[in-house]
Amino acid sequence: MTNDNSLLAHLTFSGRFHLDHERREDLAVEALGYIFSNSVAAMQTLTQTLYNGGADIGELTRIQTQVRDDKGGRPDLVGFDGKGMERVLIEAKFWAGLTPNQPNAYLKLLPSDTPSVLLFIAPEARFETLWQELQRLAREEFTLGTDAEIEGIKCTQIGRSNHYLMLTSWRTLLRNVKTHSPDILEEVRQLEGLCEMEDTQAFLPIQAGEFGPEFPRRMRHLIRLIPSAIYHQRLSKYTTWISSKMNSAINPHVRLGRYLWFSDVPVWFGIDYHLWAERGDTPFWIVLRDTEFTGAARIREIRRRAQSLPGIIDSGGDLWAPAYLPAGVEESAVLSALVDRLCETAELIKRPRGRPRNS
Repeated sequence: MTNDNSLLAHLTFSGRFHLDHERREDLAVEALGYIFSNSVAAMQTLTQTLYNGGADIGELTRIQTQVRDDKGGRPDLVGFDGKGMERVLIEAKFWAGLTPNQPNAYLKLLPSDTPSVLLFIAPEARFETLWQELQRLAREEFTLGTDAEIEGIKCTQIGRSNHYLMLTSWRTLLRNVKTHSPDILEEVRQLEGLCEMEDTQAFLPIQAGEFGPEFPRRMRHLIRLIPSAIYHQRLSKYTTWISSKMNSAINPHVRLGRYLWFSDVPVWFGIDYHLWAERGDTPFWIVLRDTEFTGAARIREIRRRAQSLPGIIDSGGDLWAPAYLPAGVEESAVLSALVDRLCETAELIKRPRGRPRNS
């Protein structure tokens, strides 16, 4: 998914409404319920998803959110067949942990002797760890059948019954719904945007070996490249001022770099963790600051000329230029690539000859 600038995502993560993880999950649940309730094609896609996982539950005619049973359980969504029987219970997850009812108490809510499913939906990054946890907990009270994965759906049969435990990702489910449900396309895109933003904000599960010594060594070497690139001789003809300290006026948890001036435009260069995580496969970024010092006319001129610089991103405020690093080469070649990118950006900014400063 690449729709993280949707209106729903903006409102959820703007900070104006103070939505914690649980409320963001509730918002996604209501959005998903709305999509299934207002599109027959979307409901059929859900049924096909469950069928692909091995459960032939027939036709779903109604879906309802936050349904409580007489034992106090509250699945996120419940899908009913034409006779009003519950055939699928859905738990929609982002990064909140499992509750004491999940999955076993919900498996016990499934109707006896009738094909039915407990379906979890979660981010792809949580797929493997959540599935392992769901199986571990289910084995405490149930015998599980063969573990399988079919078309992005993890599934297992509960004993010899017609009950199934399944897991799919937001990405897989919404992609399928979007493909087969053109009647509700914009609503699906809104929910996609929310899920994408949730993924970028989340704490990812730690992988074995992820924090070996090569990681801090790599970061130490990358940080060393920042002052080396800025003070390189080829860049000196473009630079009028350079900050003397790392992270001048910048939170080091967000960015690590330095300010400099190309002509009359303030520029920041260094490692930007947010842009690295969300916008491109490189830690190094050049940020052209849209400030009152630059002037509106000058910014318009730079934005126009920026279209010729490969990969530059116009945020609507600042301009972001990724500096990609060549692989399999010595440090001197990596440094040269960074300097080249800085010089390209400086040429973009450089005021054309004969142009008055107040234009």
